[in-house]
Amino acid sequence: MLIDFRISKYRDVRFTISARLFGRHGPVIDIVDSDRSRQAKSKKKKSERAHKKKRRKVPKHIGAEAYRLVSSLFRAVHFEELKVDAEFGLGDPAETGQLYGLLTPVIYGGGSDIALRPAFDRICLEGVCKATCKVAPMALLPPLLRFGWHAYGPVR
Repeated sequence: MLIDFRISKYRDVRFTISARLFGRHGPVIDIVDSDRSRQAKSKKKKSERAHKKKRRKVPKHIGAEAYRLVSSLFRAVHFEELKVDAEFGLGDPAETGQLYGLLTPVIYGGGSDIALRPAFDRICLEGVCKATCKVAPMALLPPLLRFGWHAYGPVR
C-alpha cells in the first residue's frame, strides 16, 4: 500500500492524505482532505458540538509506550519519495542562520528533493511538502497490539 502525505502553507494550511491499496497500480483513495473537513465542520449544528463524551483515565506510562509505538511504526514504513519546497524565517537573522545550518545535513545529505530557503528579514513558514511511503498493513498490527496491551492491558 502506498500512502501520500501532502501539506502546504501559503495563506492557509492545507493537507491531504491519500492511499493506493495495490501500489502504484490501484485507484487513489482520499483519506483526509483539510478543505473537505472544514466544510463539514461548519455544517454541524451547535448542539452537536456541545455534546461531550466522558473521558477515560489515561495511564501514567502512556508517554513511554507512545514513543515506543511511533518508533516501531517508523520501522514498518519505508519512505519512497520526499519533496520539500519551502521558505522559513524566525525573525532574527542569527537564529534563522543557525537553524539553516542545523538543517543542511538533511538538505544536502539525505538524497531527497529538499529545497529550503531562509528568509532573514521576517517570520514565515511557507511551502509545500510531499511524502510517499510504502506500508504493509500487516506489519503495523504487532506494534499496535503491543501498545494496546502495555498501555491498557492488565496491571501487574
